[in-house]
Amino acid sequence: MALTRTYRKSSKRIRRNIPLEEYEAQKGRKRSPKRPSISPFPFRFPKIKRVALFMGIGVSTLLLLGLANGYQHQIPCRGVEFHLHGQGENLFLNEDDLRMLVELEFGRELEGAKLDEIVLSDLEKGVEGIPFVQKAEVYKTLTGVLHIETWFRSPVARMVTDRGNHIYLDETGNKFPVSLRESANVLLIRGNIEERLVPADTLQQEGLAEALPLLNFIHKHDFWNAQLSEMILDEQGSISFTTLFGDTRIEFGEPERIEEKFKNLRLFYDQVLSKGAWKTYKEISVKYKGQVKTVLK
Repeated sequence: MALTRTYRKSSKRIRRNIPLEEYEAQKGRKRSPKRPSISPFPFRFPKIKRVALFMGIGVSTLLLLGLANGYQHQIPCRGVEFHLHGQGENLFLNEDDLRMLVELEFGRELEGAKLDEIVLSDLEKGVEGIPFVQKAEVYKTLTGVLHIETWFRSPVARMVTDRGNHIYLDETGNKFPVSLRESANVLLIRGNIEERLVPADTLQQEGLAEALPLLNFIHKHDFWNAQLSEMILDEQGSISFTTLFGDTRIEFGEPERIEEKFKNLRLFYDQVLSKGAWKTYKEISVKYKGQVKTVLK
């Protein structure tokens, strides 16, 4: 093997011969060029100047936002858009009704008023004060359009009071008046009903408050909604139902063991009444535990 007269220092400072081919290969190698560091700025700034630049950008952004906000407050309301939400067909107010009530709350027409004159939180509370409305959200856009979203209450029953007034009852026990525009297809409650619209958020009658879980159960089950037409509440708080088809009376008793009673009643429906025996029974009772009692006509 041919050796060169060139020597190479190792880490231990030992000089030694290396093969010629290795020496030639080392001579031909080139060092890879060092990659330039990438900077977000095309020019190099001293550190203090960079801090000042960032501060200037931040202040400018805040100034622009402030000007935009001030402009938004000064521009007039260019339009009002209503978004109505209700369960099923229960939209007790239309857009014109709601617009009239909202503008009565505000004191004048919203369109044309300066946006800084419209206090969103106050307007939202006013919309939620409408008896049919359960929840409201009010917001405005940069273009000057005011949006009012409303969610209507969903009734589970309709009460007929001792004064002949009709009052809806929702799933939380809130009361609200009937609407001339929309009539909800819900269970009718008759009997000893002394409720009034005020206070709207509290049931004064103990028997009705205790029956609220029963009303919610019926409302959530399509079969019983289709079978039961009226609930009768007596002075002792005992409950009975009349059926939508025929004149059979169902004695339910106290609003307890709800699922068990309806399970027994459904078995009687499937095994007896479904075979055309509606006209045979005057009364069906599920009042007593584990029993279904009947009274023939």
